[in-house]
Amino acid sequence: MRIPAILLLVSGLSLQAQALYQSRPTSDAACPRIEGHEDAMFRKGGQRNTTGGIAGAVGDQVMGEATGGVLFPKAERQPGTAFAVYDAANKALPVSDMKGKLVVIGFWQTTCGPSLNLLNELVDFQAKGEKFGFEVWPVCLDEGKWAALGPFLAKNRAFVGKTRLYMPGLGEQGPASLMKVLPVLPALFILDREGKVAYQKLGYEPNALVGALKKLIPEK
Repeated sequence: MRIPAILLLVSGLSLQAQALYQSRPTSDAACPRIEGHEDAMFRKGGQRNTTGGIAGAVGDQVMGEATGGVLFPKAERQPGTAFAVYDAANKALPVSDMKGKLVVIGFWQTTCGPSLNLLNELVDFQAKGEKFGFEVWPVCLDEGKWAALGPFLAKNRAFVGKTRLYMPGLGEQGPASLMKVLPVLPALFILDREGKVAYQKLGYEPNALVGALKKLIPEK
């Protein structure tokens, strides 16, 4: 795909964080992951973290910090085809059905300001995905699932509009199939056209998503 076509992808988008949501504003890059799912955080050594906060470490990386985005070379990409999301009707949408498309997966929570900054971009990009050959899945990790999401949508219906929002699968279909531990939110993944994890980022950074897409869309 030619670069001018890619530039059309970002034209007119709101690429800086905006105060569009009924949420407490924050300048932080990430929020601690709130437990409540089968694949919740684990301490080093495989024991579940039951403290409700950030604790432990994964290798040499301290949990709870935002990290720079990583674009993996093709030879180093791991499969993400086991992951699936569920819509409000509890219908499964697995990555394995998306072969031939890039899949943008953004994990967020309604109580996390940086998550809402990412959601702002996901809303914009989902509407453009069909034209440019990618899917955008905003995946809510609120512990109360759809019941918790309802009040947020009621306050922000005008902006969220027809955006398709999802809940994650559990177990083999859950976020752990993409990354063993999600210590903070938001967390962003882009799967390539073969369903492999091509990009990952913990925390929010303005324009990180569009920067990654500009590199991945032209891939053959």
